Amino acid sequence: MRRFFTVAALTAALVFASPFFFKGDEGRAAGPGESVNTLTIGVGRDFYNGPEGQVYVHGSTNTWEGLTYLDETFCPHPWLAESWRSPDNGRTWIFVLRRGVRFHDGSLLTAKRAALTLNRLRNHPRYDPNHFFQLLESLVPRGERELVYRLREPVPFFPKVVSYYGSPLVAPETVSDDGRMDGLLGTGPFRLVAVKPGESVEVLAFEKYWGGRPAFDRVVFKVIVDADSRLMALKAGQIDAIVDFGGILPQQLDDLQSIPDIVVKRRELGNTHHILFNCSRPPFSRKAWRRWLAGQVDREQLVAAFAPGAGVVARNPYSRLAPEWNFGCVGAYPPVERPARKPETNHEVVILLHSGFAGRLPYLEIAQVIAQMLVQGGFKTAIRIMEPGGYRQARRNLEYDLVLGPTGFLTGDPDHHYTNFVSARAAYSGGWQNAEAEKLIDLGRKEADMEIRRELYHQLCELMNEEIPLLPLYHDVAIYAHNERVADLDMDVIFRPWLDRARPTADR
Repeated sequence: MRRFFTVAALTAALVFASPFFFKGDEGRAAGPGESVNTLTIGVGRDFYNGPEGQVYVHGSTNTWEGLTYLDETFCPHPWLAESWRSPDNGRTWIFVLRRGVRFHDGSLLTAKRAALTLNRLRNHPRYDPNHFFQLLESLVPRGERELVYRLREPVPFFPKVVSYYGSPLVAPETVSDDGRMDGLLGTGPFRLVAVKPGESVEVLAFEKYWGGRPAFDRVVFKVIVDADSRLMALKAGQIDAIVDFGGILPQQLDDLQSIPDIVVKRRELGNTHHILFNCSRPPFSRKAWRRWLAGQVDREQLVAAFAPGAGVVARNPYSRLAPEWNFGCVGAYPPVERPARKPETNHEVVILLHSGFAGRLPYLEIAQVIAQMLVQGGFKTAIRIMEPGGYRQARRNLEYDLVLGPTGFLTGDPDHHYTNFVSARAAYSGGWQNAEAEKLIDLGRKEADMEIRRELYHQLCELMNEEIPLLPLYHDVAIYAHNERVADLDMDVIFRPWLDRARPTADR
């Protein structure tokens, strides 16, 4: 078996020697006899996205907020919007903003300013990778506090669509006419003060936060790409916590649990790890070959070997955490005979991996197991690890046979999964063409009756189980940890840490 490893993609990063600060935000120096409580969090990726990012920095920094957020069962709750309503069964949605919310420069959040910012996603689709605004006809302010969304067709679950990354609210002064973000002024409990690209992001407590000032004065997100180095930094006290998706590997768990002053926690996330088939070319354009490979993959053994304590075998194509959509309809895929017809291809079966997951998830190990199965089935096989730009291009152009990767359940609604990862119209679809599936996806998006929607998505789940355009492997369980000088540091189901709830331990 040949393997292609893009080593440069795993290590290359643009790193500047010194941080750049944001005007007026260098922070308040500690006074005489006063200490600054700093929380240092080690992460395996850079939380700085820059001017061309969907948002300037990652949401885990707690610097910006959305209209709604999702609870542990993916139900929408108030965030910057205190309430919402639809007067016409889901085509028009009116969100009422909280009173007295301020951006980090002290200016008030108003409906007019919010609309200016949020229309960026509609006017510049490249900043809307999850297509949250694809059905938006208009978004206009009404008075000081109401945002009125008008959709091209009813979307009964729209309060979920505008959760978190579906409505990143920042001061409009930071958004250029071309959609680029020139810095960040959010409303979150922390304000961005310094960035070292590839090294760190630093935030300070926002004194006028609408939810109350957080207990930590300062939080530093330190980029430590290598998993072993992250763990060593935590053990040595160089960082206080590791809190992120894939931040701690399963094989590190025993070592961590043996350290008395380290608190280890787990959180099942909305991510599900899949094998996506390229259904547009041989061999996996034939269902028989997809079913054959699915029957070779023992998901229980994969999780036990590579994600012990960090995964739950998938019985749904998406997260099981939303109880109304947990059908448990993904079968065990019993082994079947290798198809009698030879593969209609002599090319290498390419297993595509994203370099950004290399140090945070056991994808390479799983890919190697799958490659061995393919070799035993008579296929030449290659594993290609590609940097983000090349990976996205290969996905878009269907230049692979299998992709091993995660899919998020960002809105807590099946439509997000099917529209963005399954439909033939999706940007990163695997080329599966199925008229019945497309009809069910369209009906499910518009249907307001919950029982009918459940039946439609149950039918989709059963169809997916039969056709297998993608093979769900396991639902992600994040392992995260912090030392005893930190209390109440937790994360939500979309791996955002609750930094406004964290506090220094009283006796430390």
